[in-house]
Amino acid sequence: DRHPDSDSCPVCGAIGKLDAVWAANALAQVAALRREAETVTAARSELRSAARAVQDLVHTPERVPVSLTDPWNAWTACRTIGDPVELARRALEAAVVLADACAAVRDRAACELEKRDERWSALVARLAGWAERARAVEAAKERLKELRKASAWLKALAAELREQRMAGFADQSQRIWEKLRQESNIDLKAVSLKGSEKANVRKLVMDVTVDGREASALGVMSQGEQHSLALSLFLPRAVTTDSPFGFIVIDDPVQSMDPAKVYGLARVLHELGQHRQVVVFTHDTRLQRAFVGQELPVAVFEVERGASSRVNVRPVTDPVRQALDDARAIAGSRDLPAAARTHVLPSLCRIALENAFLEA
Repeated sequence: DRHPDSDSCPVCGAIGKLDAVWAANALAQVAALRREAETVTAARSELRSAARAVQDLVHTPERVPVSLTDPWNAWTACRTIGDPVELARRALEAAVVLADACAAVRDRAACELEKRDERWSALVARLAGWAERARAVEAAKERLKELRKASAWLKALAAELREQRMAGFADQSQRIWEKLRQESNIDLKAVSLKGSEKANVRKLVMDVTVDGREASALGVMSQGEQHSLALSLFLPRAVTTDSPFGFIVIDDPVQSMDPAKVYGLARVLHELGQHRQVVVFTHDTRLQRAFVGQELPVAVFEVERGASSRVNVRPVTDPVRQALDDARAIAGSRDLPAAARTHVLPSLCRIALENAFLEA
């Protein structure tokens, strides 16, 4: 910015060098250089923007398939490259490799989807049928509630009716037990059925007391008492009014019973015989003596099985004569072992004497 009339150089003092022509040329050159500088600055700005745009394209998803791990790592590494030339080269290479890898993964995924669609199409019809039934079930929910209430009511009613029926049997069982137990200290209070509706299993529960205290009956009962209790439970069911049978068949009921219980059993069978035909099979003559001793009517038959399972039935009207006839038949047997002769003959003679004394 020196005076325009001065033509000397402000540095070296030379005259005639920096004239108006030089000044015009210098101004033109300055303007050209400024334009070039602005162009370079703009180019550099665009280069930085382009580099940032390339780096902004790099993102790491939440989940990368295993087959894409290495290509994606190479692509991600472009974010750390500062040289634009290197960035352009590396970004292009990584983008091409990653695109090819993604295409392969996409093709495999499409193939897998197609396979799944094939499997799914086979289930569509079944699922549609299930859905229709499910809609019907959903629509019938209210009805199901009512049905469950009705089912619960029916089960409760059935249990009540069963208890009422068992109560009648329990009363008869108690009466029979009172006649059979004689001097037993076990009292039968109630009999009921317990169990689960789902398992369809019933368990007989007996409310018994021993000397007035609750206890387990079977744990303290003798064999004879157990047989008496079994008869007390069986006989009421056998003579129920809806039974189609007009008879009762009992096999050896006096087993292990003492004489008092045998006499009680005779009275019970006599009462049942008023409405049913009662048939008893037994080898024990005590039951016959119990009927005779209490002057209860009874018909006694001897059943003998012979060769080839031939059965011979004959009435026994005189126990004394029957026992003596049996003793004579055994005594006349030639092939009878000595041990049998020693034990059986005295027993038959004893039975004959006992019956004779009872009848006297």
